Amino acid sequence: MTFKKGVFTPMRNLIPKTVKTKITLFTVSFTLIITTLMASVSFSIFQYFLKKNLVQSTEFSLQLIMDGISSDINELIYLPKWCGANKTIADFLEAPAENINEINLEAYDRLKEEYQNSKISDYIKRIMISNYDGRYIQVIGKAYDFYNSDPKAIEQLDFFQELLMADTIQWIGVHLDPLAKSKAEQVIPVVRPILSNYNSSHIGWSYITVSTRLITDHLRNYSLPEDSSLFITIGGITYEISEGSLIEVPITINKQSWDNNQNKSTFVKEIINYNGDKRTVVTYPSSINGWYLSQILSQEQLSEQRYWYYILLFFSCFIVLLLGTLLVFYLNHIINIPIRKIRHKIKEISAGDFSVDSSIEWSNEFGEIGKGINSLSHDIYNLMEKRIADEKQKNELQYQIRLNQINPHFLYNTLNSIKWMATIQNASGIAEMVTALAGLLRKVSKDNHPITTIGEELSTLDDYFLILKYRYGGIISMEYKIEADDLLDCQILRFSLQPLVENSIFHGIEPKGESGTILISIGRYKDDNYNEDCIIIEITDDGVGMTKEQIQKILSGSTDSSSSFFNKIGISNVNNRIKYTYGDQFGLTIDSEVNKYTKITMIFPEKG
Repeated sequence: MTFKKGVFTPMRNLIPKTVKTKITLFTVSFTLIITTLMASVSFSIFQYFLKKNLVQSTEFSLQLIMDGISSDINELIYLPKWCGANKTIADFLEAPAENINEINLEAYDRLKEEYQNSKISDYIKRIMISNYDGRYIQVIGKAYDFYNSDPKAIEQLDFFQELLMADTIQWIGVHLDPLAKSKAEQVIPVVRPILSNYNSSHIGWSYITVSTRLITDHLRNYSLPEDSSLFITIGGITYEISEGSLIEVPITINKQSWDNNQNKSTFVKEIINYNGDKRTVVTYPSSINGWYLSQILSQEQLSEQRYWYYILLFFSCFIVLLLGTLLVFYLNHIINIPIRKIRHKIKEISAGDFSVDSSIEWSNEFGEIGKGINSLSHDIYNLMEKRIADEKQKNELQYQIRLNQINPHFLYNTLNSIKWMATIQNASGIAEMVTALAGLLRKVSKDNHPITTIGEELSTLDDYFLILKYRYGGIISMEYKIEADDLLDCQILRFSLQPLVENSIFHGIEPKGESGTILISIGRYKDDNYNEDCIIIEITDDGVGMTKEQIQKILSGSTDSSSSFFNKIGISNVNNRIKYTYGDQFGLTIDSEVNKYTKITMIFPEKG
């Protein structure tokens, strides 16, 4: 990772800086969330009850219609039962051939009478009664000429044997009349056996067909929304009732619910209809096994309310935003103006004006802050006066007592006082430079041990570089490239990096006459020439460079490469100290190219 002196710009999130903006955004956002949540909950509850009422009204209508249809179907069920139980019909089927004419007429009259007395006579297309020898009687509706009257043809129908042999009436749905000679009509067929008067043997059968108008006429005045549909299920087959016809449709049920219905026999389903749409259907079962009447709920009636929900939500959000705008102006009056005055007073204090400002002492929380600032300003002024007086007295006493005994420790205390005064007077540059110089003096005077850590050495180098940075007006910069953080804890000779950096500045960048950069790289080094792990430090500058003769003079110590601050330490001194401490195989090397760069390499063992 790379550290560049004086250049550090942290990433900043797009978060409001002012308290007023934060309060406003929080209030408006919270209100919008609550408004949206309440509107959504209200809408959901309203939709729930709307759907519930729609389901209940639909099931009531279906119940009325289905009860009427069931009443007619019961009439239809009664007819084959009557045919199977009537003695005249049985005598006709079992009578000898010589007596057939008289019995035939009597049986026909009885059958026709029963037909005419039936409530559903207008819907009955045909009633045929026959034995298995071809003897039959039949009553046909109003279109005798349009029907085939051959009982053998009926016995050949696909569904005849299935319906005949069933224990009870079996419903096989709707069929086109198989015996119609011209235009076939949709009919519901019923086939039942006729038993002998003397035993339980089959002596014949009854075949009855009724028109599907028996169903559709009940729906003639039924009000159905445009996007809704009616279905009737007969014997497991579902038909859509459309324009007086029954059209078989496939319906897939993927969910069943028993909610929202008053009648426990009624149920509500979520279905996927033949168009692939997911819809809600209400189904009412008949008292007749296998008969169901269903209606798909109108989607428009359910979705129409969403429009008004969106209108309500829009106006709610608009009102919240309007209130938020008014809140901004209100907060500006009660927060921004006091804060602006308090900030102005703080700037005056930082500029050295410690006078008391009574205009910031309001009768609220900000007034308490204003009073605290005035009190702090007064205390700072008194403290500064006292400290200045104390410093004058102290300087006079020290001058009297230790006039000829100035040492680094006294200089450090004095510089610290200068730093404090510069900070109070907002002279940040002086404060930083004095702090660096004080730190440098403290490190020089506090410990005479020759070994320190790389981290401590870099800290000393930072203080030294800060002083030179102000001296050169910021035209030089220094960067670190450290291979691993644990290298900062490794040991190094004290004051071994400063002379190398000093050489880069005075002999590299300063003669260049323009800005320059010094790169300090620290890493681990392994080479066949060494039998142990080593640390390598490279100090590279982009200055004027050096010739081989200059490099030789610097390493031999025959040229003055040191400043007056560290006038006893030079590059040759550092090179000799490394060799004396770790051995002749370690030390410094210099690589340079004139007008391009200079690189000083230091190698020493990691565990010295």
